[in-house]
Amino acid sequence: PDGTIRNPPSTAVSSNSLLEDVAIIIGVPFALILVGVGITMAVYGQFNARQEDASTTAAPLEAEMVVVAELVEPDDVKGGS
Repeated sequence: PDGTIRNPPSTAVSSNSLLEDVAIIIGVPFALILVGVGITMAVYGQFNARQEDASTTAAPLEAEMVVVAELVEPDDVKGGS
């Protein structure tokens, strides 16, 4: 009844300074790039570790397959007559 506006409209001007806005514009993409590089390095490191483990376990198995293949008689391979 006294004529005052209870909920005044918010002003379009923000209270942040230009320096804070520039810091956010530059800082957020830079932080995202750093996080992405960190995740990529972690995944790539896991992949390399698994690949090295696979190569060390595959070498003895391949050698065993070669030895078994050399022990097979030619008649056994052709059908055994």
